[in-house]
Amino acid sequence: MLEANYPNLFLDAEINSPHDQERYTRRLDEVLAQEGIAVDEIFGVGERGTGSNLDLFVVHRRAITLATERGIFNKRIEVKRLCPTASIARLRGTQEGFKGTELTITGNDSKGAEVLKITWGLGGPDWVEPLVLRQREHLFQLISGAMDRLGETPAGASAAFAASKAEALRAWARDVVRAAGVEITDELVEEHANMAAGGIRFEVFLRVGARFGIDDLNEFFPGGGLPPGSPLETFDALYEQVVAKAGNRGEIDAAIDELLAASWAEFVNGCRSHYG
Repeated sequence: MLEANYPNLFLDAEINSPHDQERYTRRLDEVLAQEGIAVDEIFGVGERGTGSNLDLFVVHRRAITLATERGIFNKRIEVKRLCPTASIARLRGTQEGFKGTELTITGNDSKGAEVLKITWGLGGPDWVEPLVLRQREHLFQLISGAMDRLGETPAGASAAFAASKAEALRAWARDVVRAAGVEITDELVEEHANMAAGGIRFEVFLRVGARFGIDDLNEFFPGGGLPPGSPLETFDALYEQVVAKAGNRGEIDAAIDELLAASWAEFVNGCRSHYG
């Protein structure tokens, strides 16, 4: 069954043959299943090779993945994760090998270590080299674009629509960890959600409080008692007190959304740096 967005992925990669689209659909299905992603997390696909012996590269929010099909009578699909997308800090295309007979895409992490290398061989009929050049250029541009897009805040729901602001922060933190390309664990999500909650307390809540002469979060509560617990555990209760003081829920929600958007790249890079 052809997923709704598959045809657009194929057209972007100039994969126009119905036969090629059908066999690549099987590979994309397997990538979604093994990587545990949704189709809208895929940035694009690219090919390597000529004739019937073609590799399919899938560039998605979490990783660069290679999907191949082996066997003649008993076909099997193999999915191999090449590297987390977020691990690539520098990308370059080179021509290497004896007498420059290989085209490559090489990715290095923030420390200069090589994390990705994709190679195309040149040679054969005259039509091969232009085809290989197009394949390499398309995949290079696709990975470059994915690197840029990882810095964008995902199009998730605004805090304004969340019944629990603490749960909204957990969802945001889960997206941060996912974008960083590291293993998603409850502990890591909770850690980043707590950091986000702490930042909002000082950058949003105390700034609102300053208008009313409040310079201590405890003062938002009658009797001056902030409930015990972590910034995340006490977030919803504190949020309601801040809204009551400001008299404008929309103002607070907008300030939270703005701060989270501004902090996105810093959180993703920090998570990748510490846990990648």
